[in-house]
Amino acid sequence: MTLASIPPLIRSGRFALAIVWVAAFATPAAAAQRIISTDAFVTELLFSLDAQDQLIAIDVTSKLPDTYARDLPNVGYHRNLSAEGLLSLEPTLVIGSQHMGPPPVIKALSSANIQLLQLPVAHSPSALKDNIRKTAKAVGMPRQGEAVSTRLNQQLSILKDIELAHERIAFLLAMAPGKLRLAGDDTSGQAFIELLGATNVASFENYRNVSEESLMTLNPSMIIIAGSASDDDPANPTIAWNLLNYSEAVKHDKVFHIDGGSLVAGLSLSSVQEALRIAHAAGNRPSTTVSTARAGLKTSGTQRDSDLDRQQ
Repeated sequence: MTLASIPPLIRSGRFALAIVWVAAFATPAAAAQRIISTDAFVTELLFSLDAQDQLIAIDVTSKLPDTYARDLPNVGYHRNLSAEGLLSLEPTLVIGSQHMGPPPVIKALSSANIQLLQLPVAHSPSALKDNIRKTAKAVGMPRQGEAVSTRLNQQLSILKDIELAHERIAFLLAMAPGKLRLAGDDTSGQAFIELLGATNVASFENYRNVSEESLMTLNPSMIIIAGSASDDDPANPTIAWNLLNYSEAVKHDKVFHIDGGSLVAGLSLSSVQEALRIAHAAGNRPSTTVSTARAGLKTSGTQRDSDLDRQQ
């Protein structure tokens, strides 16, 4: 409605002045963002913020809810993005982890004046909450971000009430049938163990290949395997390695599998949910006391990775 379209009688007097004031100072609604998510955590967070309608593309690690009807373009792996592919989608905001790249792609996005948000790997709940706050602010939904953090705090409170401090955990990456890598310090696996309030059996940094014999020497009371293999998959390493059947973890039915995608760039909303699932299950099973000290391992190969992200 314009002032000219208002009947003359109504336009007269104070009412006309009020309309002119509103027309002069009213703020237009903010235009919706066109967001590309290059990280699984960012994608799930955007859905939690109810900002999924702003998504125009996702990366290969992202999973869309089964109930989500739209078919979004896939931009590939976040460490090997294509500048041409991203720019062709005409985004206004690209969000991912600090590993997003390669560098020329980041430079191209900056040169095109496209807003870029790179989140640090979250190895603690406080870092996770900070990533939630930054993302919510970037998409213009700070209040929704606070609501997500409130729900997260409730889940973390439940985790603290489940006593798992006595557990000695081996966090393993299932790379291929019969091949495992053990998480040490400064890894997403270590962050997940700390989320459970337990102890890591490994004393080294990053990830290392581990033999069946070395893992049996450590004799963990709980084993967590990150990958896509199911419990009854014949290629599952815990089934293929007969020696592990004598470990405390297997004897007390404390071998758990999680979706490795939930830890691609550190802790995420889904990884906290996975921790709750495992904590509840482990808390309902007999506890064990293992005297084996936290120690290093004989390793095969020299390849190391800074975080679980390199394994996806």
